[in-house]
Amino acid sequence: MSLTREDLNADLERFATKDALTRELERFATKDYLARELERFATKEDLARELERFATKEDLSGFREETAQSFADLRRYMEIMAEDLKSTVKLSIEVCIGRNVALDRRLSTKLENHQRRIGSLEGQVTVLGTRRGKRR
Repeated sequence: MSLTREDLNADLERFATKDALTRELERFATKDYLARELERFATKEDLARELERFATKEDLSGFREETAQSFADLRRYMEIMAEDLKSTVKLSIEVCIGRNVALDRRLSTKLENHQRRIGSLEGQVTVLGTRRGKRR
């Protein structure tokens, strides 16, 4: 079996030509294309700059300590305020009680005086009532 030019051309058509391979290779990414695409993504330096905005564990531990200290200070302040309020209320109640006692003393002497006067008037009415009864 001898190979003729037509057979050879027919067999060669099954294989890709240089132009066809070049066109196919254009579909794939090149180094330049990949470099341009990679520029869209963040670099280590970009990430490091962005991470500087956020708090570190050390920052947060310092914040926790400050918060705990502030909470303790606030608790002490509120305890002092509560004690001050208690003493103010106690003093107000004592003043009210003292005024009530003084008022009771004044009123009790007036009440005793009124009771004596009423008793005297009752006695006089009774005497007058008995005198009128005798006249009839």
